[in-house]
Amino acid sequence: MRTRGPVRLQVMGPPQRWCTITIVAPDGAELVNCELRGRGDPDLRAVDDVAQVALLAKRLGGHVTLRTPAPRLRELLELAGLGAC
Repeated sequence: MRTRGPVRLQVMGPPQRWCTITIVAPDGAELVNCELRGRGDPDLRAVDDVAQVALLAKRLGGHVTLRTPAPRLRELLELAGLGAC
């Protein structure tokens, strides 16, 4: 029987704000403002979240804007082809 070494728990800090997402109506009115938050650096799940909101906004005839996106999130959005959000 093989024994394992000590288990290390990784303690993560509080959630960080990655960006503020705004859904903008076709007439320019801001419909929804929400913050995208998470622990550590943004990952592809955050990109998926932005893409889902952007798709919803497009279906409503509007668009999304991102305010003060974290540098890592901006890089991932560019990589995924969503840099225009």
